[in-house]
Amino acid sequence: MSLFSLAILLSGCHRESDPSHATVDGAPSAVASAAPTGDNRDGSVAEAAAAAATATIAWDLTAEPSTAFPMRKRGEFELWIVARNDAPTIADTERNALRYEVNGQDSMMLTMAFDNGARDRRWRALPPGETLREARGGSGDPTFGQELFPAPGDYHLRLRRDGQVVAGLDVRVSP
Repeated sequence: MSLFSLAILLSGCHRESDPSHATVDGAPSAVASAAPTGDNRDGSVAEAAAAAATATIAWDLTAEPSTAFPMRKRGEFELWIVARNDAPTIADTERNALRYEVNGQDSMMLTMAFDNGARDRRWRALPPGETLREARGGSGDPTFGQELFPAPGDYHLRLRRDGQVVAGLDVRVSP
């Protein structure tokens, strides 16, 4: 058995850290996959995985229940980051490389919301053809929408990676 096969086999025994808001293809996830690990003397596997992630992960921002709502409904707003692996192999989404923006300005609030805490391990090893989603806000954290949208207006949420917009969502909050 090759070292790569052994790493894949052994990595399947790890449980994910927080399944409460992570889903794969819209269903709650139960078991995490992991990226191949091991002794890469030349680093070629790691370099290939990093290069593949840039070209093969499709990002999206979605909202529930809507992207247009009155101020009094801000506490119901739920923001989802979504990654889909379009590669034929497992890929690291490199989620930590994302920058979150609101109306063209870096958003520390979104960075703190999505970059801190436990995370499904598949963000680092997303199987081919699968989609992984994670949300913030909604009934579990009604202050999220209130802080994100402090006043009525149009809000332009963007995800950037390596200076390029990889996903966007426009939200309208009415008085």
